[in-house]
Amino acid sequence: MMRYQGLIRTLAAVLPRRFLRLAVSVVILSISVAVMARLLAENYERVSKDIRDLRWEVITVAFLAVLAANLSGGFFWKLVLTASGARVSLLTSIRIWCISGALKYALGALTQLAGRIYLTERAGVPRYIVVISLGIETILILMSGAGLILLSLPFSAGVLAIGLPFLSPIVSILLGIVVPGAMPILISRGVSAGRRLSFLNPSPMASQTSLWTALVVILFNWSLLGIASFLILASIREADIRMLPFFIAAVTAAVILGLAGFTPLGLGVRDVSLTLLLSHAIPLADASVVAILHRLLTVLADLFAALVVIIVELVRTRFQAGDAGVAGRDSADNPRSSPRSAGR
Repeated sequence: MMRYQGLIRTLAAVLPRRFLRLAVSVVILSISVAVMARLLAENYERVSKDIRDLRWEVITVAFLAVLAANLSGGFFWKLVLTASGARVSLLTSIRIWCISGALKYALGALTQLAGRIYLTERAGVPRYIVVISLGIETILILMSGAGLILLSLPFSAGVLAIGLPFLSPIVSILLGIVVPGAMPILISRGVSAGRRLSFLNPSPMASQTSLWTALVVILFNWSLLGIASFLILASIREADIRMLPFFIAAVTAAVILGLAGFTPLGLGVRDVSLTLLLSHAIPLADASVVAILHRLLTVLADLFAALVVIIVELVRTRFQAGDAGVAGRDSADNPRSSPRSAGR
């Protein structure tokens, strides 16, 4: 083993980090796809029956829930930027969020973040505020997700048929409130401390009001994604409403695991995680269908939202150009209305 240590160090120094990251991504994605394919193969007949019996009106509602979650993400980004001291309109924030969200289907989270930074800077926000906002966004997403999982744990115990130790439900609910609830205060104080130590200069003070509102919006976002997964289940079989808190927690946990994975968009990691988590409450075949359809609806909602935002922006730009042209022609046709003519 000792003789190969020099070779290993040489290879680690020579191989680009990007290549290593790509290699790890390919390995994790391959394993995840293989696991998902095996699960589908073992439950092929049940999965086929579920897909044939889909209630498309319920699937449509699930799609609208995912789309609403996507658009609320734009509102969340506006609030985070506002908390960091930037002033961006809601429409601009939604455009930035939706377009950058669609860019992740190119090269993954790298292109999504690069697109978000570029579009936000184009809107007039300095880069240091964008970077601070991305950090705040990450903290709020992770902590709100952890809080939501803790809150849903006591309500999920009955669905999973597991017994919780005495006082555990109360402790879980309290932690579920305290963990995300403390974040706006801690973030605001952290930014203030950074200003005093000058390493965040000239960053503005973080607005606690905007941070609290952003926390509520991201919790709403998690809930919509969980509701969408529950509606997918309701489209293939009878679904007990008591399972809804568990579905919200399962989707939240799966998305966070996907974010922590090395694969683009959490592909494979999120889907396998969601399937295995849901399989504790519903049959594995149904869990596989829910995970796959949830992924499909997410992709369609991302692309649809980006397309709508681009079309709206193009139409608005064209109308503005047309109005400017009309105003220019009116000014040329009526020279007396110009300031110079009025002075005469």
